Amino acid sequence: MQIKTPGNEINYLLQQTRVHHMQLSSMADLKANMLLTMSSIVVTLAAPRVVVDGALQWPLVMLIVFSLVTIVLAGFGRAASEVGAVMIVGGNIDGVTRVMTTAIALETSKGDLPLALGLGLVLISVVLVLNAAAFLVKEAAQRSHG
Repeated sequence: MQIKTPGNEINYLLQQTRVHHMQLSSMADLKANMLLTMSSIVVTLAAPRVVVDGALQWPLVMLIVFSLVTIVLAGFGRAASEVGAVMIVGGNIDGVTRVMTTAIALETSKGDLPLALGLGLVLISVVLVLNAAAFLVKEAAQRSHG
């Protein structure tokens, strides 16, 4: 009986994990693009019809406002989670183009894990606060408008 070294199995597991992560990432990008596109189409089609015969159409105004908020939140979500595109487009220049996600990646690669974890907690806190605020606004709108 021959005992195999665990290297091949671990390499295969890591390779498959990376492939599945990339597939999930591309699916998330596709969904975000669809969300942004649909919201942009809604704004484009609804904006000219906001004022009809001098009267403001409030349902269309609310639809446009919620579509714009969706666009802003989706853009923030993509910006808060993206590292690679930020480094490709803007680089990683301290004080000029460095954003929190690139700073986390840089500090992790330098081995300064406490700073990287601290920055990660700050980023997660900001995202959670914004998500909670969006949820509360949605709940208030549903309660008042049914």
